[in-house]
Amino acid sequence: MPRVPSADSTLNRLQHYVTGNKEDAGVQAVTTNKTIMAYLKGVLDIVAGATGIATFPAAAKAANGVSLAEVVRRISETQLHYVEATGEADIDISEAVYTTPQTLLTIAPAAGEPLLDCWLHLDFDKTTTGAHTIQTADDVLDVEVMMKVDGTNLRHAQSFTQVTISDTPSDVASGQRVHIGPVGVDETCVVKVTVDTERDDVEIPYRILYRGATPTITPVAAA
Repeated sequence: MPRVPSADSTLNRLQHYVTGNKEDAGVQAVTTNKTIMAYLKGVLDIVAGATGIATFPAAAKAANGVSLAEVVRRISETQLHYVEATGEADIDISEAVYTTPQTLLTIAPAAGEPLLDCWLHLDFDKTTTGAHTIQTADDVLDVEVMMKVDGTNLRHAQSFTQVTISDTPSDVASGQRVHIGPVGVDETCVVKVTVDTERDDVEIPYRILYRGATPTITPVAAA
């Protein structure tokens, strides 16, 4: 009968050295001097143990040479919950005539990576520089969402509710949120804005919630 090897033995001459000892410490890294028992304990710890994966690798898209742990982390970070992006976009009257629709904000998916879902919230009542402060009462603000349905040409997708400017705007007129939904890899989303009368530059804070690889978000900035 073969003798039981010492715990954590690095000997390799006989099969029972390779199989290992029940007291071997579990490992999660592949080496040339660990036993089957050590690897088995490591796997069990990853799956059901208190330690879990000791060092989780960075997220990566599924591909040759990519581990399941990298893919699982990518799914966890980009697909199972929403990521938030905030900023400000401007109505810049020195650069364009906003009495016709002009770009306010562009959302472009990462190369080869569609956005699984997307929400957009715009604030029309920023203190001092917001639409309800800069524009004059009874001016009209319109916002529309356009998509490159064929990957090239922008087409209307949906409109915000028309906003009438007021010194004391209602809650309904102070901001709006729309569900853009999924955005295909070649379906760049462009948000356009129109004012019936140009007054001065306006700042419109935005909040975007999305699931998917990080998109390129490009707001118009006042010159």
